[in-house]
Amino acid sequence: MKEQYATKKVWKEIYSNQRGLCDICGKKTIKLDFYRDCEDNDPHDTLLCDRCASVLRLCKDDIELLEELIGFLKFQRDRWI
Repeated sequence: MKEQYATKKVWKEIYSNQRGLCDICGKKTIKLDFYRDCEDNDPHDTLLCDRCASVLRLCKDDIELLEELIGFLKFQRDRWI
């Protein structure tokens, strides 16, 4: 997760645009982490809840790992249905 700090003005603008919702799960929360993805020099500034930010941080933005985790969860779910 490529984190940088936002100025208060930028943070408030993004918070307003997102209506206080996490950009991934849509959870409404007061405490949102700033996330900046600077791939290809096209920054996407967004705010994420603690849970979503923690998952990305722990996985280090590794898409393959996240896909493996999703597969594991689906397998476990299907075993018990």
